[in-house]
Parts: sequence; structure tokens; C-alpha cells
Amino acid sequence: METQIQDQKTGDAGTSVELLGSSDVTLSLSKDELRSVKALKKLHIEYAKINSEFHRELHLLECKYEHLYNDYYKKRSDIISGQYKPNDEECDFEVDEHIKCSENKDKTFVNGIEDFWLNVFLNSTTVSEYIQDYDRPILKHLKDVKTVMFEDPMSFELQFVFEPNEYFTNDVLTKKYYLTLDVSEECPADFDGIRYERCEGTKINWNEGKNPMIVVIKKKQKHKTRGTVRTTSKSVERSSFFKFFSPITEAEDKVEDDGDRYLLNCDFELGQYIKDRVIPFATEYFTGDLSDDEEDMCEELDEDGDQIFDDVNFDSDDDDDDDDEDDDDENQSKDK
Repeated sequence: METQIQDQKTGDAGTSVELLGSSDVTLSLSKDELRSVKALKKLHIEYAKINSEFHRELHLLECKYEHLYNDYYKKRSDIISGQYKPNDEECDFEVDEHIKCSENKDKTFVNGIEDFWLNVFLNSTTVSEYIQDYDRPILKHLKDVKTVMFEDPMSFELQFVFEPNEYFTNDVLTKKYYLTLDVSEECPADFDGIRYERCEGTKINWNEGKNPMIVVIKKKQKHKTRGTVRTTSKSVERSSFFKFFSPITEAEDKVEDDGDRYLLNCDFELGQYIKDRVIPFATEYFTGDLSDDEEDMCEELDEDGDQIFDDVNFDSDDDDDDDDEDDDDENQSKDK
């Protein structure tokens, strides 16, 4: 937050000035000190611009080296899928004792590594908190996760590659993040690197009855006067990892409240986390040799806020169920 300066002018050379900071600390400055503070504030704009250029060059460097990483990722993907069988020399590596052969698995033919990406996600506490039990059968069909970098407009895209499955018809689900390095001259201290601007996600073509984000709730309603019972059903949304592909958007680049900004930041941080940590170190996550040792990037909001993928309360309308049929009867009587 930009510091507000209150200047009490009296004309005296030694007049003190109250400087009210964002921490509610009051500083008493002389006029000369105040001039120096203003100069420092303005000078910081130059630092922010240099820092912005540094991050721009860093992004271009990522784009430059992407093709080198892709050679590694392609071979990794081929090994995971079973398209490439590593030779003895490539397999000459000592692994920890917790990684061992299972006699039961040796009796069955496995092409590549089963459920590789599902287990990668489950072993990352940052990602697994968004995965529900009913998401797991779908994620078993996930064959690869990739990053594609773009120079202009400055952005990156996550690509989730699926094998043909019973849940949706898409071959690839994508999430693209657009970035900005704009420096505000009014608040240069707010700039701390690349900032999320907006994102785009794939529209998933769900097969009928296979969307994990929709659940059909059936309820019995009893007529208050006649005592008859009827069954009604309604579709309600519920939490799912696949909400990740339905981006949180800002209307005209405006955020309604702090909760919306929180959700936007969490969405970007999750995407960036998958790009910078999960994809490069997927093997270590799969074997359990790497874990998320830092604090969760998005803690729960207070009681009045929402989580990024909040669960629906299926019982919220129970009190009104008995009245629904009566209301229908009243409306029908009026129509007659």
C-alpha cells in the first residue's frame, strides 16, 4: 500500500511532518527529510523498471531453453508410456530401499509405469488437496503433463494429455496463463516480479453422466395435506480437480473483493507450481523422494470466505422441500 504523507505546513524550517505508513506507524520528519523520502520513493521506480526487465529476460531465457528440456521430457514420457525400453546402461542407478520389486506385479504384464501422473499428483500435498476420490479414476488416464512457453504475448500453457477414455472426448486439456510486467509509477513497491493477468482453460466435452463436477441429488417430497410422496432430482455443483480448467475470471479486470483476488492468486500459484516444480521433478514425486515441505500456498479463508474449490452443501434446501409441492399446487390452481 502506498504511504500517505500528511504535510503540516507552517513555514518553519524545522517543522515536523507526520508520515502515516501502512502499518499505522506515525513518523515525524523534517521538511528536508520529507523531500528525501519523496526522492527515494521516486527513485524506486527506476529499480522496479530494471527488475521488470530482469524478469522479462528471465522469461525469454526459459523460452530459449524450452527445446532442450523437451528432449528430456519426451524421453521420460516414452519410458513412462512403455514406448521406449531403457537399456541396461540407462538403468544402472542405485535407488533407495523403499523402492523395490513386487512379486505380485511381476506376475502381470505392465507396459511402462501404471498411474504415474496420478501418483505424482497424490504425492504432492499442494496438488492433492484439490483431488477428490471421484477424480482419481479419471486421472488414471492422464499420460503426460507438459509446459509450452510463449514470448509474445508473454504467457505459458499447461497441457494435460489423456488417453482415450469413457469420461470426455478431449485428447488434451489446457490451461494458459497470460503474464504482465507492468510497473505502476504510483505504487512501484507493489512490483515483485511477473504478475498473473488472466488465464484461459479448455472446455471439457464430458460424456453424459461422467462430469465429476455435477452430482444429481434425488429427494422425496411429501405433500402436507394429501400425504402423497414424489421424488424430485436436481443437479448441483461439487468440488473437483477439473474445476482447474474453468478459470476464475475478472469482469473488466476488476476484482469485487479480497476473496476474489485471493482465489485468482491461488489459481495462478497452483499453475505456476505445476510448471516450476511438479513437471520438472515428477519422477521424484512419484517415488516419494520429494515432498512439499513448505506451507500450503493457499490457506483457508475465514468463515465468510470461500475456498478455491469449495464443496457444496447438499442439504441447504432441505427445509423448503415440503413446501415445493404445495407451491406447485397453488400455482396450478391459480392457472385454472
